[in-house]
Amino acid sequence: MRERTGELVEANGRLQDEIRARERFEAQLSHLANHDPLTGLFNRRRFEEELAHHLKAAGRYGTRGALLWLDLDGFKGVNDSLGHQAGDRFLVSLARLLEKQVRETDIIARLGGDEFAILSPNIDSEPAQALGRKIVVRAERESIESVAGQLKREQQIREAVDHGRFLGYL
Repeated sequence: MRERTGELVEANGRLQDEIRARERFEAQLSHLANHDPLTGLFNRRRFEEELAHHLKAAGRYGTRGALLWLDLDGFKGVNDSLGHQAGDRFLVSLARLLEKQVRETDIIARLGGDEFAILSPNIDSEPAQALGRKIVVRAERESIESVAGQLKREQQIREAVDHGRFLGYL
């Protein structure tokens, strides 16, 4: 009887280990499905889900918000002249910089390549424009320059308080 109980306890332990391993694997899959693998930010798919949710809430409750879109013109030059590793370091540095500049409730995503977006719920036009300006200034001033000093950054930030206009661009 003790021998059988020991076998069952051992089997139960193995089963629990397998369950924990599967849960970790499922969490990793979920993370990969929702996040950009390079920067760790939300990916385009997840960002579009968040934007759709916000638009529904804004339509229902009349709340406002802003969509900031950051497109790095000339980024291909970084990869061409400095290599893809330098370009990747630049993108990761930019992602960390964006995280530092936004509110906890804002949603940041790498849409792909050199395009990023920030969804700022419950913000009016003036603070949203100030946020866009702050991001451009900080990106130009901070250490990102050292990663890709040859990049002529002509950053375009498109800001809108009326999200509906931007659905076609995403």
